[in-house]
Amino acid sequence: MNWSRYSRYVGDIFGPALAVEALVAFFCESTFLGLWMFGWDRFKKGVHLLFIWLVAIGSAFSALWILAANSFMQNPVGFKIDHKFGRAVLVDFPALLTNHQLWLEFPHVLFATMLIGPFVIIGISAFSLLRRKDNIDSLRSQFILLQPSH
Repeated sequence: MNWSRYSRYVGDIFGPALAVEALVAFFCESTFLGLWMFGWDRFKKGVHLLFIWLVAIGSAFSALWILAANSFMQNPVGFKIDHKFGRAVLVDFPALLTNHQLWLEFPHVLFATMLIGPFVIIGISAFSLLRRKDNIDSLRSQFILLQPSH
């Protein structure tokens, strides 16, 4: 079964989850990332820190909705088949969020991103140091990220 047929079959189920992700989570991420990037001289440090935390929360919320759609593919819940039109129809929206598969995937994805993110920054910093040995920002980021936690 190819993706276009599958999306026609379960589009009524994927649609709400991905619409919430696009309208709420993505909007939150892009808005607060813009405020964080372009608001260095316009906001106090505490407000600026709040913006980047809201970006992180928005990203986690975005992952939740994308994984809700993905979890449905692994463990379909909250739907019935409309035999007249030959499609799956969502009948229990909260079932998407209480799907046990979602709560296996979501912590895994959050932990993996928090683990991989610093390694990506370390790699970029190392590459930058190879090009310019006196790059203080790269030295500082490597020093912070390579410290063992106490």
